[in-house]
Amino acid sequence: MDNVPARNLSPEKIISHRETEEEPVADAGILFRLVRERLREIRKTLLGSPSGIEVEMCVLGYKVCADDVVTLIHQIEEELPRSKPIRRLKLRMVRRRATRLLRRVRKVLHQSSPSRAWYRLAATALEPGPTSIPSTF
Repeated sequence: MDNVPARNLSPEKIISHRETEEEPVADAGILFRLVRERLREIRKTLLGSPSGIEVEMCVLGYKVCADDVVTLIHQIEEELPRSKPIRRLKLRMVRRRATRLLRRVRKVLHQSSPSRAWYRLAATALEPGPTSIPSTF
């Protein structure tokens, strides 16, 4: 996002950032920080008084973040076996925090979204599927 400060993020910038990203983030910590920043901005937008378009953009941003959290979990699962004990603790903490942030945003999204935007996009963005976050986290 061209080092744009978090306060200048908008749902449009969140979505466009994903499309312009050329290579995946290799480090789980960096990916977590990117996801955390986007989820906090989505939550902040939803806690205000968003318009219907903003809510739909937040739903799309949530979907991108959910995909990134799945990627993060896969990265962590690959890295855990070859990590030292302290690193394993940190990776597990990152995994827990990412899924917790995702749940918090999902809760706010569900409460603040108009029924049309929520239910139209819920099937693709929030429904459990083969790439969903395991419920054990």
